[in-house]
Amino acid sequence: RDEAEAAMVRLIDVRGWDYLLSESGLRTFMDAKARDQWSNQIAEGDVPELTTANIEATFAQLYSARGDMFERGVLQCFRRLSWNYKTNQPFKFGKRIIVRYLLSQGSTNHRTTDELDDLIRVFSVLDRQPEPDHRHGAYCLIADAQRARHTEVENAYFHLRWFKNGNGHLTFKRADLVDQMNKILAKHYPHALASEAR
Repeated sequence: RDEAEAAMVRLIDVRGWDYLLSESGLRTFMDAKARDQWSNQIAEGDVPELTTANIEATFAQLYSARGDMFERGVLQCFRRLSWNYKTNQPFKFGKRIIVRYLLSQGSTNHRTTDELDDLIRVFSVLDRQPEPDHRHGAYCLIADAQRARHTEVENAYFHLRWFKNGNGHLTFKRADLVDQMNKILAKHYPHALASEAR
């Protein structure tokens, strides 16, 4: 009986953390890597006990790390680009990038859309706009377009078109914000970036 009780409490803890993170909007501040880590912890049941003190400490830690996650999101997106495409420049973000694995077997790829959410969040912050809620992020944008049988979407910061091979062509709309992203890259890779990006 004690084992069954402990398993039920553990399940409640896991479901509670998953719900709190999603519905609090805190997931909005997380970059793709942090979201992936959290999802893995939820899947494995590796979460702290669901107490007021643990909730406050976890939320405070995630909220205070949002600046680091902001820059890490830019770096991760840049690192993930394939240099096999002329469009993707190995030293800075250009006018357009090729996003690999946007679709997987015709369905929207959660991992890739989390990275697009990183870009949207970065653009919003650089543009001094509120960070968009993750519940209305890139995944929803693309999935809604697919349901309407469209192969492209756009928002205030980019136009995205996808193809049968699962890749997407993302064209940035705001060169001023791309320049600011390149300055973030230059801060972390000062010798790798073109001088005009610095």
